Amino acid sequence: MKKNFIQRNIIWISLILLCFTVIPGMREKGYALDKEHENEVSKQSIPTDEKKEEKIKVVIDPGHGGYDSGSESTNGKLEKNLNLNISKKVGAILEKNNIEVIYTRTDDNVTWSDDNAEDLLARSEIANESNAKCFVSIHMNFSEEYADEIRGHEVWVNYDNNENVKLAENIISKFKAVSESTDRGIKDQAISPLSLLTFNHIPSVLVEVGFISNEEDSAFIESEDGASKISEAIANGIIAYVNEK
Repeated sequence: MKKNFIQRNIIWISLILLCFTVIPGMREKGYALDKEHENEVSKQSIPTDEKKEEKIKVVIDPGHGGYDSGSESTNGKLEKNLNLNISKKVGAILEKNNIEVIYTRTDDNVTWSDDNAEDLLARSEIANESNAKCFVSIHMNFSEEYADEIRGHEVWVNYDNNENVKLAENIISKFKAVSESTDRGIKDQAISPLSLLTFNHIPSVLVEVGFISNEEDSAFIESEDGASKISEAIANGIIAYVNEK
């Protein structure tokens, strides 16, 4: 009897010790596992690589190039080179304003054929695959018959899309602040259909920065100061346009 009493006491003491030692340890271990699982889930819910904000893209098209010299200025300068000079200045300003620039060409080597129709379609293809906000083609104007009288800047658009007109308005308004030449305004390509403005699927304009057949326009365009002012006008017009969207 006494022996059974002692055995029962030993059993109770053992159970009490179990409650105070083993079970709390198990609970602590279980809590640690739960916490570890919670941390793991938390880690998985935090993106390891935050999505970077995409830059606004703009396509700049220096008119002519390669086999196509364009017109020739009163000082013997080729239009294709004048276009490229101003285009690269425009691009540099845009890049300083955190805009990604896609050029149809960056030098006199063109990647398309010497067929004019294919040339223009290749430029439209670059525009349409670019996912850009807009396309700006830069050219020089020319008049054989009225070289002394006709001068000034103008912007050609396809009026079928109002975004084209908005872009043109922004650019032409900036020209007024930098050029003393004639403001010839916005021209409807319906007067003289232009391939680029017909086949481009993004807002597009063609800028004629001045008449290189005119001595005053030509001198301004070919000067460093004039080229810089023209480039600023075009770039600031583009920046104003993309900031509206």
